[in-house]
Amino acid sequence: MKTLHDAHALTDYGLNPLTGEADAYSRRTLCDLSDEGVILLTAYFGLAHTKAAGQAFPKNYNSSVGDKPAVASVMLARGTMDDLMVFALLHVDQFDYVMQTPGGYAGFNDGDKYGENYLHTALPEGYRLHYNAAKRSTHPQVGGRNVHAMSGRVL
Repeated sequence: MKTLHDAHALTDYGLNPLTGEADAYSRRTLCDLSDEGVILLTAYFGLAHTKAAGQAFPKNYNSSVGDKPAVASVMLARGTMDDLMVFALLHVDQFDYVMQTPGGYAGFNDGDKYGENYLHTALPEGYRLHYNAAKRSTHPQVGGRNVHAMSGRVL
């Protein structure tokens, strides 16, 4: 089980939230990215998630993200941070489930004690269970994207 309480937990995945002052609309947060953060975001947005994709992002503002060198920056809507925490737990950590609670997100697998408490009972108010559909599917996938059955193209 792994728990993420706020957007700063994304530093473990290569994304360091810096400030909301950079956005003239007060809707987005400026974030620095390490190579891992570039790969996370490009996978999240369905782009080719390679280190070379980092060239599409503006220059970083600080020298590091956690203990890794910062290589780029990006402006992300605040709501995106919550979805990125779910995505990171499903895509990077490959958890079977992510439980959204009022206090954050918890990734867990089938058979975990934490999960057994929630999988077979009604969820309390403010809780939501996210399933890792990619792990349940037998359909061919490439890097988090499905392969079209008739054409063989990555969608």
